[in-house]
Formats: sequence, C-alpha cells, structure tokens
Amino acid sequence: MNPSFFCSPAVDREMARARGLQASDPQAAAKLWAKVDHDLTDLAPWVAYATGLEVEFLSRRVGNYQFNPQLATLLGQLWVK
Repeated sequence: MNPSFFCSPAVDREMARARGLQASDPQAAAKLWAKVDHDLTDLAPWVAYATGLEVEFLSRRVGNYQFNPQLATLLGQLWVK
C-alpha cells in the first residue's frame, strides 16, 4: 500500500539491495533495512495526523469478541447466549 504515492529511486535501490542480501547475508540485510527505515522516516512521505478510537459496548451474553484494526469487529466470530 502506498497511499502517499511516494516514489524515490534511491530508496527503491536500497530496498532491492536489502532484498538481494536477505538470503546470503541476513545481518547486512537487517542493517540495510534499518537504513531504509530511517531514510523513509526522514523523508516523511506519510505523516499521521490522527489516531482512531473505537468504542464498542458488549453484552455479557456476547462471547468470542475479536477486533481487527482494519476490519473492525469480526462479526463472524461472535456468539450470543
């Protein structure tokens, strides 16, 4: 997902290099992934401006309540006495 439509050929090259190192040198790849993370943070293509707050009320009769941050309440998992 890229909702900011961010594009950086330099970062893309770093990511490709990190992917290539993953199998042969995981430690070097981890260091490069950390650099990519820092580079992206410094470039700030996406800045959070709000946090979501979900408030749900449940009856004592409801069981197996599960919440997914993307899908909200998983209604298919609930049961009611």
